[in-house]
Amino acid sequence: MHIYEPGAETYLPDANPMPVAIDDHVQAVYRDSLLYLVSGWHDTANVNTVQIYDPANDTWQQGSALPESPGSYVFGASGIIVGDTLYMAGGAGNRTDGDFPVQPYFTKGYIHPEDPTLIDWTQDIDPKAGIYRSAAFERDGKVVWLGGSVDSYNYDGISYRGKPVNPRAEALVYNPVDGSLSVSTGFLLKVMDLRGTATFSTGEIYIAGGMLADQVVTDSLQILTY
Repeated sequence: MHIYEPGAETYLPDANPMPVAIDDHVQAVYRDSLLYLVSGWHDTANVNTVQIYDPANDTWQQGSALPESPGSYVFGASGIIVGDTLYMAGGAGNRTDGDFPVQPYFTKGYIHPEDPTLIDWTQDIDPKAGIYRSAAFERDGKVVWLGGSVDSYNYDGISYRGKPVNPRAEALVYNPVDGSLSVSTGFLLKVMDLRGTATFSTGEIYIAGGMLADQVVTDSLQILTY
């Protein structure tokens, strides 16, 4: 668990390590105080654990595990916490016939403010939610996932079936008012292998790097106004 101090442009001593070592997990911040690490790849398979880090006390707690379903054990999913709810979409499931199929699951987890380790999970199957390594952000109460792909792949952009994977240009939009998932197109450079966004107080959304078509890694910085 590395800690970076932006003001001094230096790293501080490492914090306590996470209890379960994972990568390609969903990472989200709750109430500007707790860091949630959800699912991800551990050693030989995905896990459904929820690990909660408290920076103020340098401590870890276990949250309510994800539901027992094929779409709950994933790597490469994307998510964000808005208010008291964590929203999570897609990700690749455990190995099936040599592949790690992307899961069409849309997951919501209500975090109890009085005890943030208690999470009420609900999960729906929706083909639109079958995305991999996209970037999530919130705007005007809606949750948006940008870019990513519809197939899982290794670091080289080649799927586990040995085929090249290209990025998608669509945005997945969730509206909590009516509970709808929709797809928006036509405004984003096709890019995948994203991990998140940076949203500034002026409203711009920054996306750094990623992978373009034909397995080309980009050093571009995209600035979006959504």
